[in-house]
Amino acid sequence: MRKGVTPVVAVVLLIGITVSGSMTVYQIFAESQSTAQQYQPDIQLSSNSLDVESCWGTESNPKLMIRSNTQETFNASKIPVRVNRTLLDHSDGDYTIDDPIVDPQESFEISITISEPITEKATISLLTTQESVTYQCLNLD
Repeated sequence: MRKGVTPVVAVVLLIGITVSGSMTVYQIFAESQSTAQQYQPDIQLSSNSLDVESCWGTESNPKLMIRSNTQETFNASKIPVRVNRTLLDHSDGDYTIDDPIVDPQESFEISITISEPITEKATISLLTTQESVTYQCLNLD
């Protein structure tokens, strides 16, 4: 009689090792991907870092095209937005950003959804670390 592992036990062990190895590799890649997506450099934005290029849309859904004047990539969803004196909440859907990760010298779009229509005298402000970038949208539908 030969001593050793039966073929059935050997197959079960090989399958178990393969599954646990692939789960470990998946976990490592999933964590690194999550870290890469959440990466946000510690960048200090000033009023010179952002330029409002245009404003269009309706009184209840204005849109702004904003150009970055920075030399670094940053997460635009972290920029607080205020309409008049009301601070909007990005996580509640008060405004959306078409591509939150903004590369140097690139433009991005902010779409504001508010229940109270803004008037011509309303101001939209992007709050930076030093001061705010304020814009007044005219000719909204």
